[in-house]
Amino acid sequence: MLNYAKSAYGGRKLKAFTLVELMVVITIIGIISALVVVSFNSSRIKARDNKRISDANLIASALGQYYTTNLRMYPLGRTSGDSTEYSSTIIDASSTGFNNALKTYLSPIPFDSSSTYAYYYAYRNDGKKAAVILLALEGGRAKCNLDTGSQAGNAALPDVVRGFYSNTNTTACYYVAL
Repeated sequence: MLNYAKSAYGGRKLKAFTLVELMVVITIIGIISALVVVSFNSSRIKARDNKRISDANLIASALGQYYTTNLRMYPLGRTSGDSTEYSSTIIDASSTGFNNALKTYLSPIPFDSSSTYAYYYAYRNDGKKAAVILLALEGGRAKCNLDTGSQAGNAALPDVVRGFYSNTNTTACYYVAL
């Protein structure tokens, strides 16, 4: 509501907003901008999660191509004399053996620099089965396809993932089985 006040200049009335009206408008603008920031942040989290899932699927696709062209064997990161049935390796810039094996099919190999949201390559040491595993997703458990309370002996899990659990004593949030 505009108030009319007498001006010191010639007695004309000026239109002006009251202090209360200005405070109400500023408060409303502040609330709207806070909602926009929160909404934008959740969109960024979803986008990062979608990128992680997409990257894991790209790695899985490259591993599938490797498997097809290399006598139906997935790349191994350890020697064949390893005593455990399953092994896993983190996918990062330092995993040169893994990166070299896949550079024909996917270059550069995508990886997440955060240890919280790392990608793992889990495989049977005979090279017959493998999986790409994401430890977690930022947006919560809505997209998790593994129960984070699962134990290594859970028969419902694929054997490679069971092996990953037993080797790392951790839980996975998302995986792409091969």
